[in-house]
Amino acid sequence: MRIDWKGTIIPKVKELLGSFSYRPTLRQIFYRLVAALLISNTETTYKSLSRATVVAREEATIDPLCFQDRVRSHTDGDYGYLSIDEFIDDRLDELRESPENYTRPMWYSANNADNLARKGRPLYPSNRNRQPIPSKGLRSQRLLQLYQRL
Repeated sequence: MRIDWKGTIIPKVKELLGSFSYRPTLRQIFYRLVAALLISNTETTYKSLSRATVVAREEATIDPLCFQDRVRSHTDGDYGYLSIDEFIDDRLDELRESPENYTRPMWYSANNADNLARKGRPLYPSNRNRQPIPSKGLRSQRLLQLYQRL
C-alpha cells in the first residue's frame, strides 16, 4: 500500500498540529498517525514522514517552526564537558597517559620476545610474515613519540 503523503498525511499532520497547545515533536505526531492507523510503526515510515514534513515546511503548507526539536538541545556540552577545547584536552591527556596503562598479554614475556627477535625467529611460528613484538619499553617510547607530535 502506497502512502499519499501530500494528499492525506500532511493535511492530517496540519490538523494534529492545531490540536496541541504547544509545539509537539515529530515523533509525537508520528505516533498519533500510527494510532489512527494511517501509517505503520516502522523506522522507514518515520523517515518518510520526516522527509514529507520537511517538504511541507519548505512549501509553507505547514508552519516551518511547528515542531519542537528536543534532540539537539543539550546543556553543559557532551559527556559533561563545557567546551570542545576541554573535551579535546582531556582526550589528548588520555592518549599521552595511555602507554602507562598498557599491559602485555600474560603469555608474552619481554625476555621471550627479545630472545626470539635476537635469533631472527618470528614470534608467531604459524605466520612467518609477522614481526616480533618489541619489548614494552620500546613500544612505550614509540607511542610517546607519536603522541608528543599531537
